[in-house]
Amino acid sequence: MKALIIGYGNTLRGDDGFGWRAAEQLAASHSIGDVEVQTQHQLTPELAQTMSEADTVVFLDAAADGPPGQVRYRRIEPSGDASALLTT
Repeated sequence: MKALIIGYGNTLRGDDGFGWRAAEQLAASHSIGDVEVQTQHQLTPELAQTMSEADTVVFLDAAADGPPGQVRYRRIEPSGDASALLTT
């Protein structure tokens, strides 16, 4: 099983850099088998190829809603709706 962890956010904007910093610490402190860790300023379409090659993708990001320090988990499922990518 190949996993991809993407930590993203703007490191110049305080708390918004949480995902980036968390991913950096994971990569530095853990030698995890078949796991790739990336840091990104934002999610872009160019990540689609890399994500499609992973069995599991974990996104690390900060959120402004909720109490400070709260960690939340939300499962995201692919919609399978290619029309969301089409423009007219």
